[in-house]
Amino acid sequence: MWWQKLGDPNFFIVCSALSTFSWGEVYSLFPAFAADLYGSTHVASTYGGLYTGKGVASILAGPAVSWAASVFTWSDIILAMGLASAVDSWLALGVLKPLLRRHSSV
Repeated sequence: MWWQKLGDPNFFIVCSALSTFSWGEVYSLFPAFAADLYGSTHVASTYGGLYTGKGVASILAGPAVSWAASVFTWSDIILAMGLASAVDSWLALGVLKPLLRRHSSV
């Protein structure tokens, strides 16, 4: 199974590349989604907030991953990322989707 490959550095590199190449274009949809959700009145500030978050994450990600790699094993880190993705999916379907339905029905 896939979890048997968690200690393999080649597997990590392939998964990192697939994640990077498949997630980049999705980020371009976030400003349009935020405009649909919050309205077009404050599109510029919402767009600025999204890119500020992306910039802060790019600055903090390197030191955070370096620290995590020195404290935990890669298997632990990848499993934690999978758990975070599962929680994120649950929040999107269980919290955000009903919120959007209520917002659009008003």
